[in-house]
Amino acid sequence: MTMKSIRIAGIGSYGHYPAVLRELAPLPGCRLTGWAPAVDGDVPAGWQVAGGPSDEVRVYDQVESLLADTTPDVVIVSARLDRIAPSVRLAAEAGCAVICEKPLALSTRELDELYAVVKRKQVPVCAMLSMRATPPIQAARDAVQAGLIGTPVLLNSWKSYKWGDHRPEWYGQRAYYGGTIPWVGIHALDMIRFTSGLAFKRVGGMHGNVHRPERPECEDHATLMLELTGGAHATAQLDYYRPPTAQAHGEHGIRIVGTEGELYADVTRGTCQVQVAADAEPRLLPLPPKALLYRSFTEKWLHRETFTSAEIAEPFVLTAAALRARDAADRGVLLPVDEERWVGV
Repeated sequence: MTMKSIRIAGIGSYGHYPAVLRELAPLPGCRLTGWAPAVDGDVPAGWQVAGGPSDEVRVYDQVESLLADTTPDVVIVSARLDRIAPSVRLAAEAGCAVICEKPLALSTRELDELYAVVKRKQVPVCAMLSMRATPPIQAARDAVQAGLIGTPVLLNSWKSYKWGDHRPEWYGQRAYYGGTIPWVGIHALDMIRFTSGLAFKRVGGMHGNVHRPERPECEDHATLMLELTGGAHATAQLDYYRPPTAQAHGEHGIRIVGTEGELYADVTRGTCQVQVAADAEPRLLPLPPKALLYRSFTEKWLHRETFTSAEIAEPFVLTAAALRARDAADRGVLLPVDEERWVGV
């Protein structure tokens, strides 16, 4: 099938939409047809200078008008976190596939309601879980699937960021921000699940704010503990304490210990190192190309290929786990995560 045109619409101007636009721009016939704000104060110029597939973007006051007038194939939702779920819901109701920021929702009730719409309309959602696209994480997943380190037993992922100079005021309000575990920790959870192929059974954690009293409801650090299927366990560390002088804005990676060896995927440094019993020293694995998640998702949708129930459920499973981890940290308990219910809903 030849794709003659691809109509893309945008909602919101906070987050990682430029990366999506850059990835979709080379697709033949790709056109950004319009944009609408998710909240008052959104700046539409951001869509025009993002290196996207269109130099001129019509700006709409209302999302509903944008969707009705432009009839997009795919909608990119990149909004303040409390506006992600309402925006995705409008796009899904219009029959559009959605590429969106994460977490998909800030409460389990909101997530359940959104999932019901997505299942009823049979439209797929691709969350901006960029870590899984990186060559080191791709290499780690390939190595685990090939049985290179045996059965995964213990995993540790980490995400560390600079605080920076331009974090919005709403980071300090849970109702808008949702918490550092859903915003940042969902990446760490995704690295664990994506590389190991294991499901979440229980999750717990601790989080706090030590150094940002001006953002009282923004946790500046967190630690997660997870029980996985097959008897495996995992931890994750999150923080906003990366030194401002560090070369890269973020520090990300995962270590996986298996029954036959271990590997260490360092996203920041672009390496995946492994050591098994036959190796006298650790060795570097060859890295595959970066995965084009958003382009592959868009092409699959436009080619009318079938998205499985598991594919449709995946971003909801990860959001549910992140919300459970946040709630577990709030309450100081371990909470179950029922992945199976999402595929069957």
